[in-house]
Amino acid sequence: MSISYNVVQNIKNRLRIKTGEHNPSLMRSLAHEVERLDWVVACELRPASGSLVLTTSDLPRFDELDAALDQACSSYQAGIEHRAVVKRDDSVKRYEPAEEHLPGPVLAVTGILMIAVWISRLRSKGETVGIDKGFFNIASVTTAFLAYPILKTGIRKLEATGKLNMELLVCTASLASIIMRESATALVVMYLINLSEYLEDKTMEKTRKTIRTMLAVAGEEQMVWKIIDGREKEVPSSELIKDDLIVLRIGSAVPCDGMVTEGDALVDEASMTGESLPVYKKVDDRVMAGTHLDMGEITVRVEKIGDETRMGSIIKMIESEEALESEIMRMADKFADIVVPVSLSLFLITYFFTRSFRRAMSMLIIVCPCGVALSTPAAMTAAMGNAASRDILVRGGKYLEKAADVDTIVFDKTGTITSGTPRVSRIITIDPDITPERILQLAASSQEKWKHPLSLAVLTKVRECEIEIPSSLETELIIGHGIRAVIDDHQILVGSHHFMEDFKVDHEAGHEEEIRIQKKGEAVLFVAQDGKLIGLIGVEDKIRQDAVRTLDKLKAKGVNNIFMLTGDNEFNARAVAQRLPLTDIGWSMLPEDKAEFIREFKAKHPQSTVAMVGDGINDTPAFTCADLSFVMGTAGADAALEHADIVLKKDELDLVCQAVTLGKKTVETIHQNYGISIFLNLVGVVLAGFALISPFTGALIHNGITLYVVTNSGKLIFYEP
Repeated sequence: MSISYNVVQNIKNRLRIKTGEHNPSLMRSLAHEVERLDWVVACELRPASGSLVLTTSDLPRFDELDAALDQACSSYQAGIEHRAVVKRDDSVKRYEPAEEHLPGPVLAVTGILMIAVWISRLRSKGETVGIDKGFFNIASVTTAFLAYPILKTGIRKLEATGKLNMELLVCTASLASIIMRESATALVVMYLINLSEYLEDKTMEKTRKTIRTMLAVAGEEQMVWKIIDGREKEVPSSELIKDDLIVLRIGSAVPCDGMVTEGDALVDEASMTGESLPVYKKVDDRVMAGTHLDMGEITVRVEKIGDETRMGSIIKMIESEEALESEIMRMADKFADIVVPVSLSLFLITYFFTRSFRRAMSMLIIVCPCGVALSTPAAMTAAMGNAASRDILVRGGKYLEKAADVDTIVFDKTGTITSGTPRVSRIITIDPDITPERILQLAASSQEKWKHPLSLAVLTKVRECEIEIPSSLETELIIGHGIRAVIDDHQILVGSHHFMEDFKVDHEAGHEEEIRIQKKGEAVLFVAQDGKLIGLIGVEDKIRQDAVRTLDKLKAKGVNNIFMLTGDNEFNARAVAQRLPLTDIGWSMLPEDKAEFIREFKAKHPQSTVAMVGDGINDTPAFTCADLSFVMGTAGADAALEHADIVLKKDELDLVCQAVTLGKKTVETIHQNYGISIFLNLVGVVLAGFALISPFTGALIHNGITLYVVTNSGKLIFYEP
């Protein structure tokens, strides 16, 4: 394996090459090997563009660069070949959808046959002809073939519960239809049940596949640099054991829970804690699996790996997924427990009083509630298909039903209510001789070489304003504090007010502005030149554009309580909350605090249905306590994606409102299906009991009910929430 590249930029102390590779693991290997070159001071990787940005101390030596890239590719390829899948606990029961239907191609062929049978029956005005004539015919044989998976399910349920069930009743009624030479009726019933099961399973399968495709690295193998006999060696993370020492650099994903033994770094813990800005880590601080290094280099002693880590324990918990049956589905099962003996009783009563086996069989056909059996799965399948088309992935029918009942929603702040991407909001000049543009220039020049959310916010603002960035002769990062640079023979400092104090800069002139900016929920960067404060830069995590509109719509839909909980400070929390129609807020909350808040609310309001909306692993304890959980899929952490009941693929808060609305419409449709089906079944029973309808008419009523349910449910596919 080799790699080619193009030199995009080659200026003094800076070299940018474009490799065309976008694999983060390979890019990290390239950056690590390039940093070993003695003329390379630092190497920043940009997987999105496939580029490496090198800070150099001398003229580039491209022969050495070529060799380093080749070596990195070889090491990476060797690691791939020896990579093993992370072992999972096989004792954990995972959800696997039971496929109790026939394959799609078989259903397509039998569907054509069913249509042909009914066209023949209608043309002959109800008389059996051709492929529907006699006891053994193509229609009856096809019915038996379609009945097999349904009969198998019914027998399995009978063995498990000792009770007759809807599946056995449907099969019995179909057998009665065949005996009465009404195999066309049985064919329609068996076909529609199989089709409904097929569509339901395929929808669920597609949903789960899409969610897993969205996951980045949850539980996957990765290569790490382990210290062995004083030297670094790249090994699979599955080979790590307790007390191993590993080296993590810019862009590295932390593969374990452990303690920093050397170095310092800025670690992005947003997925685990919800903190919007990276956290400074030094010796004796702990790091968690599932987080990433934004800046710096640290040596970590492994304490927990795999399922033992906090992230692993969460994934293990969510893989033990409970059954996806909804309350409405359980209600249908209870109805079946009642209707099966009632149907058989009506069959026996009709035969006892009429001594007509034909009328008794007609009663059994009509009273068989196939429409009721299809009411819930048909509607749920159509609704989940609609949701998936809108990038709303629902794990099961019970969660769509829960969405209909939601009256309280708890939102995380960072990455959910806000975008999670800091932006420059204001530039304040302290020195009247220096313009805001110059302050932005100096801040951008000093931070151009460093990857940090605040740095990226400044650089983004410069690009938007099309301001030229002056070259810096040297830059020095003091991790967790700020950056010192030399620009145009001036010493420039950019960082916190503590950083200003470290360099004896008088920052009193910016104190009032700092407080004012912080009250707006923004971070503050101080900018000093030659020991004098010249300006401040405010950086905010902006509220999503659709946040206010979405919350107003939710209230209009009956969501009476809307809370916002965050691990951020009170200033930031209140600054965001004052612009939103919220019931209440909570700040400086740990993941366990959010979960406790929901537990206490539910204890005080046991009739409420509470939903939690978040995007990080830190939200999963709250997900567990809530009745329903949503995760913002684009920015969502891997474990959060796996654990959420509903995944929103797009970063659009309005999808929460759409899911709630669709849930309400789905439950309404199911109730319509039940009402019409039960009413028409009762009418049919009365008419059949008094011999007012023929078996063929009874079959038409039966199939008409079933088709109504399927058609009414199918409208959900096109519903606009």
